[in-house]
Amino acid sequence: MGVVPAGAFEDSPEEGRRLGALREPCFEVAQDRSIDEDRIESRATRRRCGRLLVLVAAAGPGINLAMAIGAAILLHGAVLLPAEIGIWTVENLKNALLINVVLAVFNMLPLPPLDGGRVAVGLLPRFLAVPLAKLERWGLFIILGALIILPMIGRRLGLEIDLFDELVRGPVEWMIGIIARLTGH
Repeated sequence: MGVVPAGAFEDSPEEGRRLGALREPCFEVAQDRSIDEDRIESRATRRRCGRLLVLVAAAGPGINLAMAIGAAILLHGAVLLPAEIGIWTVENLKNALLINVVLAVFNMLPLPPLDGGRVAVGLLPRFLAVPLAKLERWGLFIILGALIILPMIGRRLGLEIDLFDELVRGPVEWMIGIIARLTGH
């Protein structure tokens, strides 16, 4: 389920009117579908809906960061547990911290269909946002190619091509450092 502007479906206008008749004029709840920006009539409506889409897209990575902060806070209480349980708890909380930060950073890469792509589409001017939004159809293939196929080709050519490591490692280490300082570690 997702939040999209009313009438902005690629399906028939009748469906948009039918679904939008009972809801706020800016958005409706429906299955995720690509947004047809041309069906959002006024510039003010487009701006308001764009801000809503940015907030919805940023919510997932925001929750990942909140869970990472929660795991870091809970690490302080792990010292109160018996030794064996404490070690197990510390390792799992460290894993939860790392996994949630990696998910947040990766998901904010500015490529549709990732949330970062949707945030970028909502923040960019229309002439830049529309071409980026059209990449959503091919985004999964681009991600798979960049993260799996490109490294395989690189290894066969004797090159080390690891885009995931290049794009994610630095921001993850930086974010973990900030969370550690915020939570007193």
